[in-house]
Amino acid sequence: MNQASCVRFLHQKELEHVLTKIDDIRALDEIARFAPPGWSFRPVTCNGTSVCLLKEAGVLKRTHSCGSEHIIMRPTVVDVAKHLKCEANQRRTSKRRVAQTMERWFHQEFVKGLRQFGEFRVFIVTAKDITATRGRKGKVIEVVHTLELADRELVVTVLSSCASFPGPTETHQGIHIQQVKHFAFYAFETLRSRSDWFTVFESLEVGARIDVGVTMSGDVAQPFINEVTRIYEADFFAEWLAQPGTYVSSAVSTALAEVFIAATDS
Repeated sequence: MNQASCVRFLHQKELEHVLTKIDDIRALDEIARFAPPGWSFRPVTCNGTSVCLLKEAGVLKRTHSCGSEHIIMRPTVVDVAKHLKCEANQRRTSKRRVAQTMERWFHQEFVKGLRQFGEFRVFIVTAKDITATRGRKGKVIEVVHTLELADRELVVTVLSSCASFPGPTETHQGIHIQQVKHFAFYAFETLRSRSDWFTVFESLEVGARIDVGVTMSGDVAQPFINEVTRIYEADFFAEWLAQPGTYVSSAVSTALAEVFIAATDS
């Protein structure tokens, strides 16, 4: 490899895409429209600046935020009036005004399943595969379940290991783990196949943490993507993994080297 070579990581547009959050949500909404039956659920999202798409306030979220910061789970009338401009009794915010404001609030449908079932954090890392998209294919290497209790204590359960995965009938919180894995993999590879992958989903060439929630339709569990957490900012839950807890980070490091050494050699 030429020592003078260098590759930038990541694309500026992807960073902006992640920070605004709305653009990722739109991409996931588009995937859901063409997804197989049972994988098409998406929480309704209102960008908070035009005609309101929600009958209730739901959950308020802010762009350019991290983790649980700037998320209001039970917004008051004051919260709604302060942060959202899509209410009928408020003047709409012009597109120019929105463009000039870096941080802005939006709101989403509240999904009870997130409280009831928690989230499945599915770690996907790519490996070489000459038959796959751009010579790489995602592989689910770990699944971690998180559930926040009423006192805000976080319960973390590792559902797979480097040695084996749960069988096709094994469940956690009543949810089939294999279904969660297949769904996350489908979404991951669909995002990689988008025409704008190079500018806004390039980091998925290495991997991602797909955070999967579940909603119930009668007795049927329907998974949905709560967030695509980029691999460079994802918590690997290393302290809960089999020690020394480096399994996920080692896989990510290998993929990073393969992707970017290949880029500098080309």
